[in-house]
Amino acid sequence: MNRALACALLLACSAASGAIAQEPAQAAVRKVVIAPFAGKAGQDARSVVLEQIAGRTDRSDFTVLGHDDVEIVAKRLGVAPESDKGRAAIGAELDVDLWVDGELDGSGQGELRLRTSTGERVSSLKFSGRDAADASAELSEKLWPWIGARLSEQERIARKLEAEKVRALEKVAAREQELARQKQVVLEREQRRMQQLDAARKLARAKAAAREQEFARQTGIVRERQLAAAREEQRRQEELQRQQAEQQRQLALAAQRQQAEQQRLLAEQQRQLAEQAEQQRQLALEAQRQKEAEQAALQAAAAAKSSQPAAAAGGEWQPAQTQWQPPQARWQPPQTQWQPPQPGAARFQPPQGRLRPQPTAAPATQEWQAPPAQPAAASGWQPAQPQWRRPAPQPAASGWQAPPAATAQPMPAAEVAGPAPVEPPMIDGVSPETREWLLRKQRERAGAN
Repeated sequence: MNRALACALLLACSAASGAIAQEPAQAAVRKVVIAPFAGKAGQDARSVVLEQIAGRTDRSDFTVLGHDDVEIVAKRLGVAPESDKGRAAIGAELDVDLWVDGELDGSGQGELRLRTSTGERVSSLKFSGRDAADASAELSEKLWPWIGARLSEQERIARKLEAEKVRALEKVAAREQELARQKQVVLEREQRRMQQLDAARKLARAKAAAREQEFARQTGIVRERQLAAAREEQRRQEELQRQQAEQQRQLALAAQRQQAEQQRLLAEQQRQLAEQAEQQRQLALEAQRQKEAEQAALQAAAAAKSSQPAAAAGGEWQPAQTQWQPPQARWQPPQTQWQPPQPGAARFQPPQGRLRPQPTAAPATQEWQAPPAQPAAASGWQPAQPQWRRPAPQPAASGWQAPPAATAQPMPAAEVAGPAPVEPPMIDGVSPETREWLLRKQRERAGAN
């Protein structure tokens, strides 16, 4: 495309140049006068100018007037052709447009001037050389490029077209150079793109391989974690089963200990009940002996009364109005209830309460006294062994003395420390709560069997 455009421009320039060369002059033809040159080598310089200007046949829009014609008109007008006034008159007579004059000395220094008919300088050209011949040669080279466009409109247009042609050729060359550069850039870019694509493919393959390796590693890690989780779950299940077995064993041991403790408490209660029954029997025997002693004392008093006179006695004798009251102390079972052990708890511990005897109402003459409390044994509760003493009867006014009081057998009278509750009346020496507790324990043992 660029080459076609360049060819079109060249053809257009050539056609324009040919049309200008072949076109007949429509405007007035410029008339030019080449005046004589001054200096030793002035004629040589004028000869070069005449050869370069008058000898051109490719430009028809200017003409060179002969020196003889100018001399004839100057003589006829009576003016000097070297003066500005004379040139103005000659130019008006002959329609001269431009005058060319100058000088060249023998040393090779010269100047060429282009003036109008009015004497106005249009342009000038300086030239020099080693000598006159060298200066003339330089003038021959520089003359037409300097004066051609000023003399001929055709030359000016041709030079403009030539300049346009050169510029067009330069543009075409620049475009071709730019096209080559663009092709090189595209080729280099394509090479870089191919290199980048190769590098990207290599990187993608490396990433895919690394991804596969990472996936395999992660899969192995997940499998190991699953196995570890399964092993941990199995270990946890085994530990849970072991704990459950241990808990069941502890519960069984606790149940055995509770059953043994209940059996021991029942045996202890039966023993205490037996002791209490024995105590009641002893108390009944003591009361019987006391009653017999009182009857004997009454009989002895009656005999003594009958033997003594009424005056000496000072009145009628009255027996002592004393009556023995049994103590209102009874044994209470410990109010504790067994609780199953919690997982991880310590072994079963019996209640660590300390049982103390609860004092009851006693006769005014003597109070009940409990022995010093003994510390509880490590194996369980041990009841205290209080000593109960029967109160001595009050002697009568007659000075009668009661027989010595018999010492009662030890009777357990301890109960849990704290304020004494209001107790219901006992039946046969056993309270209703104790009977209810004994009956409940017998039903539980019957149900267990």
